[in-house]
Amino acid sequence: DELLAAIKEWDVISAVSTAEVVAGRIEILRKFRIHIDERLPEKAGKTRLDMQSFVKNYPWLLGHDYERLTAADFHHEHGVDKWIKEELLEVDQESQNKRSDEREGRRFDLLCIKDDARIMILELMRPGEPADFDHVMRLQRYVTRVKAAITERDTRPQFRSKSVRGMLIADGFAKDTALSDTLNSLSAHIDAVTWLGVFDNAVARYREFLDLLKLKAPNDPRLKGLVVAEVAPMNLD
Repeated sequence: DELLAAIKEWDVISAVSTAEVVAGRIEILRKFRIHIDERLPEKAGKTRLDMQSFVKNYPWLLGHDYERLTAADFHHEHGVDKWIKEELLEVDQESQNKRSDEREGRRFDLLCIKDDARIMILELMRPGEPADFDHVMRLQRYVTRVKAAITERDTRPQFRSKSVRGMLIADGFAKDTALSDTLNSLSAHIDAVTWLGVFDNAVARYREFLDLLKLKAPNDPRLKGLVVAEVAPMNLD
């Protein structure tokens, strides 16, 4: 009986510890929603908060697969491997028509080398600005060019086993049947999601965490009080 009691107590302590982590992430989610609603820019000056920095600091917002990433796994334009930067800049140089939202000298927003197996090119757009066919195809060209560089050039064997994916986050997507069909056809290596979609998915994950934690010891005051106190901030609609 003492052993069972000790095991149960350990489960509760573990649940409380996890709930505290979840509570902290709920607060971050609340801030994330505010940034979306206030149209926080995707890129600002060095001393100003922007969506790039926010996602870089809290990569778990992007999904379960990104939980173990750290800020060090993200590389901005001037911190990526030279050969990757060259490939991406070459794509831009080949584009005949520059869009008005493209700033000279900066085309891609973040490059994340997720782990030893994958390279992720992450394109962030300012909340409030929808993505169109050109945005999607530009990211597709980035991914295709980096893939080709890995497989065709013998100078980078350490990258041979890596897969390459792209992720585009925008406020919405242009109402275009061709765009929808293109996104479906590219889904094997391009993820396209809205800022609110990122938020809603993260909220759903942590609601599930809270529900599971409550099952550990629904009547324990340490867990019950913490969980009840932190459910309210999730209601942000």
